[in-house]
Amino acid sequence: INSDAFGTEDRETDLEERRHNIPFHVFKEFLSGLTEDVERAKRDVEPNSPKHQQLEATIRRLNTLSAKMEEGKASIPRLRTLRSHKTKVSQVHLVMDDKEAKDTIQTAVQQIGASSGQRSAPSQVMKRLTRRATSLAARDN
Repeated sequence: INSDAFGTEDRETDLEERRHNIPFHVFKEFLSGLTEDVERAKRDVEPNSPKHQQLEATIRRLNTLSAKMEEGKASIPRLRTLRSHKTKVSQVHLVMDDKEAKDTIQTAVQQIGASSGQRSAPSQVMKRLTRRATSLAARDN
């Protein structure tokens, strides 16, 4: 009765965790949109600059990832949603088993977030992916 845990919900019930498999075509659309965003960011920087070259490398990596997925050589990620019952705050995480693919996507999101006028782009990218994947999951249930 005197412990801090008395009267509190079990920690496992404090956070509701949902996993959503992302349909293949939705993730392909996500990669395509992300590639377009990086290409748009590349147009805003000076050609032959180090930043331009970094963006080019990211575009190549995104295209390679897309091709691997088409060939079935890359795993499709999933979304993990954590919701706190106490604060009503939700966090969505993109879970990927392939470290190289994860690093590629993180780099692309950071690059578009750092480009001029694109501060909200990373959150918009994740919102689009989340909305598409969860709306399809709800429709299928």
